[in-house]
Amino acid sequence: MRLPFALFNYQAYSPQLATELLALGWGSLRPWLSPLAVGVVAALCWAVVDHSLLLSWLAFSAVNGALGLLLRRRYQQISVMALQELRIGEWLALLHGGVLLGAIWGALGLLLVPGLANHNLMIVMIYMAVSVSAASIASFGLAHVLSASAVSLGLLLPPLHHTFPGHWGQLAVMFLFFHATIIQAVLVRHHGNARNLMLEQEKDRLLEQQRSAAESAQRANREKSAFLAAASHDLRQPLHALMLTSHALRMRVPEGESRDLVDRVLEAGQALSDQFNGLMDLSKLEGGAYRLNQQPTPLMELLPRAIASHRQIAEHKGLRLRLKVDRRLQRRALDTDPTLLGRAIHNLLDNAIKFSPAGRGVLLSARLRRGGVELAVQDQGIGIAAAEVGQVFKPYVQLHNPTRDRSQGIGLGLSIVQEAANLLGARLRLHSQPGRGSRFSLDLPEAALIALPARGATAAPVADAAPVLRLRDRHLLLVEDDPMAAAALQTWAGDWGLRISHRSNPADVEEALQPDLILCDVRLPGERDGIDWLTDWLAQWPEARGLLLSGELAAETHQRAEQEGLLLLTKPVPPDLLLRTLAGMAP
Repeated sequence: MRLPFALFNYQAYSPQLATELLALGWGSLRPWLSPLAVGVVAALCWAVVDHSLLLSWLAFSAVNGALGLLLRRRYQQISVMALQELRIGEWLALLHGGVLLGAIWGALGLLLVPGLANHNLMIVMIYMAVSVSAASIASFGLAHVLSASAVSLGLLLPPLHHTFPGHWGQLAVMFLFFHATIIQAVLVRHHGNARNLMLEQEKDRLLEQQRSAAESAQRANREKSAFLAAASHDLRQPLHALMLTSHALRMRVPEGESRDLVDRVLEAGQALSDQFNGLMDLSKLEGGAYRLNQQPTPLMELLPRAIASHRQIAEHKGLRLRLKVDRRLQRRALDTDPTLLGRAIHNLLDNAIKFSPAGRGVLLSARLRRGGVELAVQDQGIGIAAAEVGQVFKPYVQLHNPTRDRSQGIGLGLSIVQEAANLLGARLRLHSQPGRGSRFSLDLPEAALIALPARGATAAPVADAAPVLRLRDRHLLLVEDDPMAAAALQTWAGDWGLRISHRSNPADVEEALQPDLILCDVRLPGERDGIDWLTDWLAQWPEARGLLLSGELAAETHQRAEQEGLLLLTKPVPPDLLLRTLAGMAP
């Protein structure tokens, strides 16, 4: 037969909380207190109380104390399951803490001696002190408190009638009030313990939820990174093939309506490529997948390069593109990630050119300010209203492009700038007036400014105006396992007069090939990737030049290629860029 949980007065609590209350109760008991009080009582009573009565009380106290120690050891670490499975016998054993304790100290009334006022006063004071100290049984619930009080009063009050016949009524009322006060204090303490334990449980639950949420977020971030890596590679391949095939087709189609159709295909492919690259860049930055690659970056190399890459499109639109660098910065460098900072400046220039009317100017400037370096792009375009300033950094928001004209981008450029600024530790600011233009600035800390490092290797060679002459009859080894990308590359490269040897498996490359150029994908069949293979081939053929193509998002791939001194282009590669790169590498 199992005992209902309610007899413990824990019906309002969960099993876990009830268990902790019991453990708290056992832990709060002081085993040394009872022997000390028993010793004091024995010393007081030895000379005035019948020895047989006193020894019986001492023996009863000793047996109860030994039983209490055993039960305390048994139930101090009681488990939830053990508490739920308690039977009546076990509950009665637990109840001894109230019943037997009350019986021992209530029996002090038998040790009272009529006429010995001092002795009797000491016994009553010991009884009251022990009763107050017994408040530690609060954690055991109402049943224990009531049983202890009832038994102790039942044994104490009758002897008082004989010891204090003239004041028995007043003493009885006083002790009843005294025990009522103790019970009230015990119940308050009991509920206080319960509330504290519930708060602890709630704190533990919230901490567990936080830990679980953090683990879920980390797992989701890892899964997202893995998905982006796989999706990036698998989606870049057909897009890369589309652009190369379209470019090869354009070379074969004569001027006319068909050429216009091919140009539209190329334009759509470039728009898709820009959108895909923007999405991947934003995902890497937001998801924490991008790893900074800080290195000394001369301002007079970074900024003129940014201007040069936009000059043609600015001139085509009739815009004046200018660069202004503080003299104090012309021999200085920034300790930063040149790729990420360059992308932010590129997006700001691109944004300024798109929204500036013909005949106006766009200024890229670098100024030394108190506390750091300011890189700013200022235009004389349509400007942004104050109420709309906070909207321009949100993905896909284009305030002045309601028809979603793809020639004005897709609305990811400024979002990428904001994420890049956060990662670089820069402050992004915008000042704009409608009709007068906008000024975007990146404020980098003064700690990022360093002395210009000594010049090392010379810059990479620039392709000739007629790259086809550099490439004609050159032997190109193409290592690409994707059939679609391989077919597109072979068609495109063949139209430029290259002799092509294609291998899907790098293990099939023969030593006798002796290529002039090697174009190799990074992800290849087998345990080794394109970086490992290309490093070996360049050592095997010292006169050859190699180029890696990759659809990988992982920063480690680009870092490994850089460490090996290999040039890597990310798919989809614009055909013009691939052509100029191969021409510049040709021996």
